[in-house]
Amino acid sequence: MKTLHNITSEYMQIADYLHENGGEVTPEIETALAINETELVHKAANYASVIRYFDDYIENGKKEINRIKEFISKAEKAKERLENNIKDAMLLYEVEKIESDFCKISFRKSSSVEITDEALLSDELFDIKKVANKTRIKEAIKAGNTVYGATIKENINLQIK
Repeated sequence: MKTLHNITSEYMQIADYLHENGGEVTPEIETALAINETELVHKAANYASVIRYFDDYIENGKKEINRIKEFISKAEKAKERLENNIKDAMLLYEVEKIESDFCKISFRKSSSVEITDEALLSDELFDIKKVANKTRIKEAIKAGNTVYGATIKENINLQIK
């Protein structure tokens, strides 16, 4: 069976022949055109079947991606709840470190910038998109500068190794 490219090439050759001969359609040209059209219809129908297969494949893939994203989201929420439960219990009982045969649980201190009033921040503390640059703010505060509209907040993060 001819490829779609071959069918198209033959059609173009016939079109060129017709153009060169003033559009005269001979019985041979008519037969060639009919065969090309029949082959084209058959080939196009086969292509359409494959395209539909890929449409279904793509749609099923998108559904699977959404299912996996939902699964990951639920797992992340469950993990966060469990970590908060351990953190809350350790803070309640004033336990700073737990060690077992398979894990170590402890607190580590970190800090993050909390914007209290973005309108009070000077322009140099914003990125080009006019978004407060928390890294610059933190550096400025740690360097001893007064930054109106932001503070450094101390956090306690649970660490599981």
